[in-house]
Amino acid sequence: MAYVDVHARFMQIIKQQGELEDKDNFFLLNPEKAGAKLPKVSSPEGQEFYNKKMEELNIEVLVLDNLSTLSTIEENSSEEWLIIQDWLIDLRAKGKSVIVVHHAGKDRKGYRGSSRMLDILDTAISLQGMTQDQLENEMIATKKFKIEYQKYQYWD
Repeated sequence: MAYVDVHARFMQIIKQQGELEDKDNFFLLNPEKAGAKLPKVSSPEGQEFYNKKMEELNIEVLVLDNLSTLSTIEENSSEEWLIIQDWLIDLRAKGKSVIVVHHAGKDRKGYRGSSRMLDILDTAISLQGMTQDQLENEMIATKKFKIEYQKYQYWD
């Protein structure tokens, strides 16, 4: 996504939700802002790049948006997914949280790719469009989603 589009969306959130309490807690990195193509999370070099950025900026929550553009794995290959999975497990062991944005499959009811992708996740959320019938009682004409938890682990 172009930096100008991401920034516009972020400003819209601020307009609706208010300013961030601590602006130093948010860092956006995309190819335009970085001045170069971002490395892939499916390579050791890419993982090292993101590890260094997280350490340098003291990042506790990493959002990877989206898996398809930030990796080169064949999504249906459970073996190729292991490269990313091992890195995510390592980040978890370091106390980091990771949010991976991924696209829906052709049937729109789930993610695309190997079922192994869900194995290490604490939570998997799917945004499902709502039909006009479901929106019938809504007063605002806007895009609505139903959130479906495809996997959820609650930790006390």
